[in-house]
Amino acid sequence: MPLVRDLGITYAIEFDIGSNTDFPASLEAMRKYTERAYALDPNDPNTNFMMSVVYSFQGNEEQAERYRNQALQFGANNADTMMQLALTYSGWQTDRALELVERTLKLNPRYPLWWNFPITYTYFAARQFDKALVTAKQAGESPNQAAYVAMSAAQLGKTQEAADAAAKVLRMRPDWTAESMYPYQNFADEALLPEGAAKAGLPVCMTPAQLAAFTGEYRLKQCEEERAKAALN
Repeated sequence: MPLVRDLGITYAIEFDIGSNTDFPASLEAMRKYTERAYALDPNDPNTNFMMSVVYSFQGNEEQAERYRNQALQFGANNADTMMQLALTYSGWQTDRALELVERTLKLNPRYPLWWNFPITYTYFAARQFDKALVTAKQAGESPNQAAYVAMSAAQLGKTQEAADAAAKVLRMRPDWTAESMYPYQNFADEALLPEGAAKAGLPVCMTPAQLAAFTGEYRLKQCEEERAKAALN
């Protein structure tokens, strides 16, 4: 069962690190493996968490919250589950995400490398850019990891560090934009990504050509407005 569940998690990680280009295909694979794992063990906390991710991506927040609650119920002392839940809540229930991060760090202060990404995401969403910068540097090598270094450094006025990290983002993924950073965003503060990207010198909006090839659902409101104005000229 863990192998099947972890196959589903692998597809979710592709979204987080910015390596995915075919979002519907990855979402379908994630759903297939997660549902198979759930059929094998419906009481596994991490599988319940992944079920919540599947339903959230499908736009069914009622079911997603049901599975998040079950994940917490079955994994009350499971540090990995709580850190995954922190990532889920960070963009739109930031205080709850911060509380989960702090609880989880007490359970396991010598945590695995992958925790740095949800910790970074949570601190960034809370505009605690000093803490986000520290953990972003430890989150591995990926376009989105480097973007968090760039945006956090820029928010702190560390212009050279931001510029170096922004250059790394575009070397790894020349078509990177803040708008396409994730296929399905959940930042309640819509100014967060465009503000950070602009300060770091990173592109904010997709071009019409990029948008035509983009298979994710998310659009930044300001980018939609800019493209609409450009279309009228």
